[in-house]
Amino acid sequence: CDACDVYSRKRVHMDRIQLFNDDAITKKSVRREVSSIFGKIQAMRKNKITDSTITFYRRKQLKSVRLLQDSEALHFVFEQLARYATFYPSKMRHECTLSSLQEILRRTLRFGEKYCIDEEMIPLMVKKDIHVQQLYDHLCEICAQQN
Repeated sequence: CDACDVYSRKRVHMDRIQLFNDDAITKKSVRREVSSIFGKIQAMRKNKITDSTITFYRRKQLKSVRLLQDSEALHFVFEQLARYATFYPSKMRHECTLSSLQEILRRTLRFGEKYCIDEEMIPLMVKKDIHVQQLYDHLCEICAQQN
C-alpha cells in the first residue's frame, strides 16, 4: 500500500538522521548505502531504450523492416500497441498472429467508451500488407532467438 511505503521511507529517513546525530555512521555503512543507491540506479537503467540504441538498431538490424525505419510509423506502432495493451490487457496472453497484428494496427480504432483514434492517424506504411508482414517476420525472428 502507498501509505505503508511512505511510512517506511519516512522511518528509514528518520533512522538515518538519528545515526548521523549519534555519530554512529561508519565508512562501511556509507559505502554500503552508496553502493545500494548505485545498484538501484543501474537496475533502473537496464534495458532502457535510448535514441542512440534506436539509431544503432535501425542501422544494423532493421534493413528488412521498413516500417520500423520510418519515425512516424514507428511512433504509431508503439503508441497503438501501448493503447491496445492498456485497454485490452486480457488479450495480451493471446498468441500474436499476422492477422491479429494487422487487426491491432489497422482496424482497432476504439479504445473503451470514451477514446478513439481517427483512421487518418494511421501512417500509409502501416496500411501496406508488405510492411506489416516484415514487422511480423522480424518479431517472430526475435522470439525464435530468445527461445
